[in-house]
This record gives sequence, structure tokens and C-alpha cells, in this order.
Amino acid sequence: MSGDFVELTRPQQLAKNIVVVDGMPHVGKQLVAQFISTIERGEISVVNSTIDNLCIASAFGKIQCDAAKAIINLSADMDLYNLMISRHTNFRKADDTGVFRNLVSARHQRRLSMTDGDPVVDRIRKACPILTYMTHHLFGISRPVLDAFGSRLKLFVVCVRHPLWVIDLWVRKKWHLRIGRELREFQMCCRVGNQNVPWFAGKWIPNYSKMMPVEQAVAVLQVFHDRYRDQMRRITPVEQKKVLFVPYELFTANPWPYLDQAAIRLKSRYTQLSHRMARSLSIPRPILTNLDIAVQQKKVEKMMRLENTPRVARRILDGLCHDYEQCLKNHNEKGTILR
Repeated sequence: MSGDFVELTRPQQLAKNIVVVDGMPHVGKQLVAQFISTIERGEISVVNSTIDNLCIASAFGKIQCDAAKAIINLSADMDLYNLMISRHTNFRKADDTGVFRNLVSARHQRRLSMTDGDPVVDRIRKACPILTYMTHHLFGISRPVLDAFGSRLKLFVVCVRHPLWVIDLWVRKKWHLRIGRELREFQMCCRVGNQNVPWFAGKWIPNYSKMMPVEQAVAVLQVFHDRYRDQMRRITPVEQKKVLFVPYELFTANPWPYLDQAAIRLKSRYTQLSHRMARSLSIPRPILTNLDIAVQQKKVEKMMRLENTPRVARRILDGLCHDYEQCLKNHNEKGTILR
């Protein structure tokens, strides 16, 4: 039989309750994922770059949908199985993604000595654990994940943060120099002409390699801002109900309304471990004020003057800031759901 007529599939379903926590760098993904792992049936979050890269490949038409869907489903079931026996689990004490920082080291120490095989499957069926993925830049190209997980995806969290802080951190962390250059930076890139650029600039920011750092950061932020909105329009009403936008500023000031929303959708509730996690992360933190924004704006304006950022980029950033501040206001007035 010709390979063109063979559909790849993963018919079994071991992971029944899946959460995705997504966003740009430094917008609170790790914080949100750590809290979700503390609710009843919650598990420590998993970073699986295969899922990110399959969505990237699909966005560029480099992989067929059935293959991406089958590999994503297989990855989820393998990740959950491995979690339940502490295989590939991070025991490094200094890592935010490790069991010690997530306050579950004793749980995973016990699992190391548990029998593998069918007893693990039985434990998963009885416990109905929640598998949480922490992904990067994924929501705008998340069609393969939505199709693969279907009804098993209970919640898709999109973490966001005020543009002035995202721009500042992008430049200070030197992402413009690291992606595609630094050996320890593991993000997919695109070859455009004779230049390697981050995948998210490949089709959407034609002049990326000619831009200065702040201008690059503004262009990248606009791309993700636009794709978030476009994706919300494209996905089905059922899928829209699974999406929860979480602003960093409001979550760090008061995470409990957001954790309540997550727990309700997962038919769970937060626990004493959730309160321990809050203390370990020094939450609550001070709420963002207009003065904070004004000070940060002056800081970014100075950066723009130093590199002579074009006026069009400045106008784009002003618009992004206005939209975001309106979103914060909507959250304060109407609760935690952002549309």
C-alpha cells in the first residue's frame, strides 16, 4: 500500500485531563503552571519541546496533520506514564521545573520504587491525574494540539503581561542575540535568504534581521498579539470556552480567582499545597499601579531614543499598551475571563 494512503494514529487514550499553559518568555507561565500542579489530582508541569516543534512544523506546512496529531497524542500518554513512575523527572534542586521547587519531591521519591507496567495504568485510571504542559509561543499555532487532544484538553491558559515589561525583558535578556546563535538556546529558526531568524519571524516579520533590538521586540509582540486574537476568532465556540487568559500583574497580586477558574474547569479544587506554593513564591505581590507604568514607560522610551526606534514602532507599542491596559480594566470589572 502506498504511504500516501496510510494515516498515522494513536487510538489509545491514557491521559484524560490535559492542561496547556502557554505564553511568551517572562509572562508568568512557570508561576501559573506551578499553581495548577497544586490542585487536587494535579501533576508537576511537563516541558515537551516535541509538541512545540510539531506545531511550528505544521504552521509552515512541513508535516501532515495526521502525523502531528498522532505524535502529540503519543507524547502525552508517554509523558503521563513516565510522571507516574518518576521516569525522566527533574530532581535538580535549583530548577523551577524540578520537584523540589514544586514541593512534590516526596511524592516522586515514592514513585521511584513503585512497580511499572500495568499497575501504573490502573493507578492512572483510578486517580485521573491532570497532565499540565508548559509550552512556548504556541496558542496562535495551536491547531494540532486542539485537534489531537480534543475533549481531553480541559484548559488552555494563555499568560500575558504588560508590553512595556515584555519589551524591556526581551532586550535585557538579549533574545535578539541568543535565538539561532547561542548553543544553549533551543528554539526553532527559519532560513530567510542568507539569514537565520526565529521561527515566529519567518513568515510574519519580513525585515526582522534588519531591525534594532527594541524594534524587533515590538514587532514580535505585535505578531503574537495579533495571532492571539486571530486564533480566538478561528477556533470553535467549544474550544473558546477552554481558553483562559491570565495577566501576570493580576495573577501575582491575587492568584486565587484564576486558580478557582482552573479548578472548576478541571472538576478539582485547590489545596493546602496551593497555599504553601503561594508562600514559597512570595505571592501575593504588589499590584501594578499607574506610577509603575509611568516609570517603566520612561525606561523603554530611553531605550528607544538610544537606538533611534522608528516612529511606526513607537505607535505600535502605544497601541499595544493601550489595549493591554484596557484588558486589565476588563478583568478587574468583569472577572477573570478575557475575550
